[in-house]
Amino acid sequence: MQNHFKLEDLAKELQDGKPYIEFLRVPSMSAGIYHLKKTDIDKQPPILRMKFIT
Repeated sequence: MQNHFKLEDLAKELQDGKPYIEFLRVPSMSAGIYHLKKTDIDKQPPILRMKFIT
């Protein structure tokens, strides 16, 4: 996993049909973009609680 990303690269991956693109992963967390079309159904359960420990 890279420590950086280009917005153009992320946009290309979304255009290629990937619904989830991870752009950050470290031992304590990960982050990404999850893209749905208007007609898509979100199959992920809602996040009811988030913890950030510093």
